[in-house]
Amino acid sequence: MRFYLVTILIFLLSPAIEDIANRSMYKIEVRLNLPDRDFRPRPDPFYRYEPSRASTCDEFVELLVDNFLNSPEEQSHIGGNMLNSRDERLAGIQDFRQELVGGWQGTELSRHINGHAGALLRYGFAGQVVSLFYMLVDERQRLDPEPRSFEVDAELAGNFAGRKVAALIHRASKDWQRLQTGRHGQRSLSQVSEELSAELSNVLCDKSAALGGHGSLSL
Repeated sequence: MRFYLVTILIFLLSPAIEDIANRSMYKIEVRLNLPDRDFRPRPDPFYRYEPSRASTCDEFVELLVDNFLNSPEEQSHIGGNMLNSRDERLAGIQDFRQELVGGWQGTELSRHINGHAGALLRYGFAGQVVSLFYMLVDERQRLDPEPRSFEVDAELAGNFAGRKVAALIHRASKDWQRLQTGRHGQRSLSQVSEELSAELSNVLCDKSAALGGHGSLSL
């Protein structure tokens, strides 16, 4: 019985299922007539990714916060923009947490952040299912003939970080909606975004590395 369960699990986590998932998402996108995301299957799974404008952790955090500021009340729109950026690779990995960019992960981190956070913010419960599915797909790499655990660990850390990013943006959006009622203090959108920026930096950035470049700074 255990043999059959393992066989079924390996099949469910096979790379072919990832392509099926992409095609299914494309069909859903077409049926719902959502114009801001392109899930069309690509014939070459190793197509060239587009470069991101961010080469440091602070720059990437700034892009995330700018996306939030464009539509702080519309989490679905924020998530859609992140999904549109899922095929962008970082231009550099300066000051990111090492566990997020270690191994061969590197500039691929932005794809994990935008993919998982975007799915959660855009599709809610359905996005949770998609996010968990791709986490299993990444975990499946441990079953490869030559498993690269150092790469898998970084990919999974990036996935979890993406989910944390979604949670922080979700909370910031809810905070701003409550503040607009006038019954929860007088904070501005700028203050909410500054708090979001600090929280995102704590999740993604290695502050000790950033301070290490400035000998005059001490804690």
